[in-house]
Amino acid sequence: YLVKFWDRVAETYPEWLAPNTVTFFGYLCSVACVAMTLYFNGTFPDWYWLVAAALLCAYQTADGSDGPQARRLRCGSALGELFDHGVDAIVTTFISFITLFCCGYGMSTPISPIMFVCTMSAFFFSNATLLHTSCQLFNPIDAQEIQLTAQALMVATYVFGQEQLWKYAIPLPVSVGTFVNQHLSYVAQHANLYVVPALGAEESHSYIELRGFLTPIVICATLVNSVGACNHIRAHYANVDASVRVTGRTLP
Repeated sequence: YLVKFWDRVAETYPEWLAPNTVTFFGYLCSVACVAMTLYFNGTFPDWYWLVAAALLCAYQTADGSDGPQARRLRCGSALGELFDHGVDAIVTTFISFITLFCCGYGMSTPISPIMFVCTMSAFFFSNATLLHTSCQLFNPIDAQEIQLTAQALMVATYVFGQEQLWKYAIPLPVSVGTFVNQHLSYVAQHANLYVVPALGAEESHSYIELRGFLTPIVICATLVNSVGACNHIRAHYANVDASVRVTGRTLP
């Protein structure tokens, strides 16, 4: 449905509008979002999350509709493809940066570099499938789905508030919380998992904040995509009939 939407958007562009200009406009939207994030530096007004979601949606729309515009005008080029993927590489870090602030982590926890490495590895190996097989691999849950989810979570942050949404307590079995705290205390501290006394009772109960619950899921998803891309390339070369076609993206 996104491809159909981007095709419709491209049909509204005038013929004099260059595809690279569309790409650059999307990049400027992402830069504006990062500039706002740095300006407020953790003390975000409520409206920020709505504007951030709109700017990232504008980037995603421009990134998806520049290709249809190039095909419509029959002016696609290797330079345009390089520019498009170069912008994507930069904005991938921007989206991770903004999302970390959205869920309340910021840049001061060990989760930040882990998230950057995982997201960039997924992007790198996805593009490696294009380089080696001349056809980029896209998984059922990939960059576009993650971007839409991030935008939806920013809208939810605007509606419910950052504290109420991201620190929402998800109950866990006491045994899980106790085990993690005893044997993986460093992980428990930075994943926001707690074992606390139940109110008015002698027993304890465990809970994990929503951000601590979602973070390992995102990290695991990016790692699965990275491994899947590597396996896709391995399977390509395992086929004796497979060869790298020289298409402007590859080396002889």
